Amino acid sequence: MSCHFALNGMGWGRFMFNKILAGIVMGLVIGLLCSIVFGIGSGGGAEGGKTGLWAAAAGFLIMMALALSAARGRYAWGRGLLLSGLLCFALPLAGIVFTGIVGADSVAKAGSEAGKAGAAVGSALAGTALTFVSGVIGFFLGLIFLVSSYFSLRRGAS
Repeated sequence: MSCHFALNGMGWGRFMFNKILAGIVMGLVIGLLCSIVFGIGSGGGAEGGKTGLWAAAAGFLIMMALALSAARGRYAWGRGLLLSGLLCFALPLAGIVFTGIVGADSVAKAGSEAGKAGAAVGSALAGTALTFVSGVIGFFLGLIFLVSSYFSLRRGAS
């Protein structure tokens, strides 16, 4: 094996650059989405921040591995878009879990029975709003990512 193959400007180098670029850009997007989904899903606060940070690092590394193992740069972008779409569809589930964790915590901290009832109603209303907003945003972003992934991963007409 000679160095000519690795240094060929029209061959391997261009494809590797596209895969690395896709891995970095989509890794940042997936890292952000992982941080949001897993950070909110673990209840927020300090513990959610740690969980979100580790999830972001894991998402970035997984995307880099998926991108570098792709046959071409186009497939690396498609894999990143597919993973981003799936994470966007998980946003409402993270909102539901967050509502349950925070709601149970606020009801447990309330002193009187009226305070517990108020905390339960307030948590339910706020959780419904959070889940609705994250559901709408997650659905439309997920749809955009998945349609883009479809066009990136499908075979061209030959």
